[in-house]
Amino acid sequence: MRTLICILTLWTVAASAASGNSSQVKLKDGRVLKNPFIISRNPSGINVGHDSGVIFIKFAEMKPEIARKYGYNPQKAKAYEKDIEVKQRQRKAEKARRAEQKAEPETIYLDSLDWNSKEPSQLVLMREKVKQLRQQIARLENEKNKLAYTTVSNPRAPSGGYYYTYRGGYYRPAKKNTYTKQQSKNFFDKRRAAKEIDYEIRKARKRLNRVRNDIKRFYARSGKLKNPRY
Repeated sequence: MRTLICILTLWTVAASAASGNSSQVKLKDGRVLKNPFIISRNPSGINVGHDSGVIFIKFAEMKPEIARKYGYNPQKAKAYEKDIEVKQRQRKAEKARRAEQKAEPETIYLDSLDWNSKEPSQLVLMREKVKQLRQQIARLENEKNKLAYTTVSNPRAPSGGYYYTYRGGYYRPAKKNTYTKQQSKNFFDKRRAAKEIDYEIRKARKRLNRVRNDIKRFYARSGKLKNPRY
């Protein structure tokens, strides 16, 4: 996509798409965009549609007069692109985390264990399950700590931040709402993720306690050892 954008006569595409005066725009490599038109716009640029698809054009790569026509603001564009970059990193990290979870050994299931069996093979499986659950809990707690480190408090209006609105014949003070919707959304998304991790930790700990108790019962039935530590 980057290569394609670089070979475009960017400001010509944007101007033609906006005005509708041209039914096609010729690119530097000889290709032609037929019937260009504006699909959408964001602080960073515009999506231009044509008969063969869609192309994104950054305002920074247009002529200044064309970019200003669409309300281009370098500061807002930079903030928007940074926000997109952060979200992409978060999606990538989440994808990696899920892949890691999927790659974990799934050969031992609690429901498949014979809790009444005295066979040594069952004890080996239960010990291995204890090991897996401990690793899972450690990984989840590490994720929770990382999340807590990057989460900031939900921003509030500063003290003394007042403006006045007319209500019922006189002016009443009202606090200024200084935090943005995006900041608030980011806070609540992370808090929800932390709650989900807490739930998984509690579930893993319950399973771990169950396996530990059954190992103790196994030893009690076999008479080999009392109250083993697992």
